[in-house]
Amino acid sequence: MTQQEAPIFPPGRYGHRREGGRSPRMVPLVLVGIAALALIWLTLRLYGQYGAHSYQSTVLRYSDVTDSHVTVMFEVRKPVADTALCRLQAKDRYGAETGYAEVKVGTGGRVTTTYTMATKAPAVLVDILGCNTAPR
Repeated sequence: MTQQEAPIFPPGRYGHRREGGRSPRMVPLVLVGIAALALIWLTLRLYGQYGAHSYQSTVLRYSDVTDSHVTVMFEVRKPVADTALCRLQAKDRYGAETGYAEVKVGTGGRVTTTYTMATKAPAVLVDILGCNTAPR
């Protein structure tokens, strides 16, 4: 066989040759790229909304514990102009949740708040689950 002669295959035996155009492998790659961009966008949006902010919260004390409520005094350190939404949780002696509240904290750099939380049983522990920027 010389260089100028190309092999001749029987028709239909080896499928057909592609005549250029878009490769079918490009479609899944484009879809994966779009999904990756959407995931990055969603991650950045959620981090901006719920991510690490400069909020520090501390339970100073809790008192007036009854079967139906507990009074909590807590402090939040945050940026001066922001209002915060803090999630409080009360637990009984077995570790079960007896009360939950979301408390809005006003503006100021260091804010001390006293809140009376409704409970289903006497609380032996009150904790702050976290504080975020309060929705407007």
